[in-house]
Amino acid sequence: MREEREKQNQKTERKYDRKMAEKPGKKAGRRKDSSGRSGRDMESVKLSETMEIPGGKMLPERYRTVYQSGEGRYEEKKSVFIATVRHVSDTEEAAAFVEEMKKKYWDARHNCYAWVLGKDGGSVKASDDGEPSGTAGRPILDVLTGAGLTDTCIVVTRYFGGVLLGTGGLVRAYTQASRDGIEKSVLIEKVNGVVLDIVAGYTDAGKIQYLIGREEIHTVESDFSDVVRIRVVLPASEEARFEKQITEATSARAGIIKKGRAWFGAAGGKLILEPEQQR
Repeated sequence: MREEREKQNQKTERKYDRKMAEKPGKKAGRRKDSSGRSGRDMESVKLSETMEIPGGKMLPERYRTVYQSGEGRYEEKKSVFIATVRHVSDTEEAAAFVEEMKKKYWDARHNCYAWVLGKDGGSVKASDDGEPSGTAGRPILDVLTGAGLTDTCIVVTRYFGGVLLGTGGLVRAYTQASRDGIEKSVLIEKVNGVVLDIVAGYTDAGKIQYLIGREEIHTVESDFSDVVRIRVVLPASEEARFEKQITEATSARAGIIKKGRAWFGAAGGKLILEPEQQR
């Protein structure tokens, strides 16, 4: 059954591509993404074919990170703590961000930081930057892990107010500043997803669109020309069930072509696609 469906998908794909090639003078069909923009204006999304970390370790089904940076602030006994939160992709980007903050706040006494990297949160680092051991970097890191964030770095800058805060006061200050920074940021949860192209005739288009809406599947873009092509992204764990629904709804007339894997999420009313990068 699976082999027959794959053959049908390949046949449908070839039919679509052949029709497009045979009509070079014909204008491209209506092509829109989820925001209604022309697909020709969109950058093509490169998608990976695997979701495994090198070494065979499987990636999590979802992860939480920062979508828009934020800045928090906390004051105690005239000391001012400024927490800057930013999304970072790797250690190089995280280290560059730390250096950027040190240059920006060159006159501050301390620029303490922590980061969590990797979809599984497997890479962490924390620095007290001259504060008593365990009073700055570790509290910042605890806030990050407590919020379930990864691929995120927080730098907390301290302007000394002339009064010593003690160990407890420092831990409280760095913790509160970091929390405020996260609250001022826009967060996003990204899901381990699969991208599919659904290719069908116009007679089945309504059924497919109804099914996509009912299942709350995200549409990346659509192309209505000689045939209908709708690109969707959905959780990888839902792939088999969704393909079965499409097959049953169209009596196996629709072709389903797997285009690759990507992390996806929604923020600010927009669909965000992130091609999976191996680490």
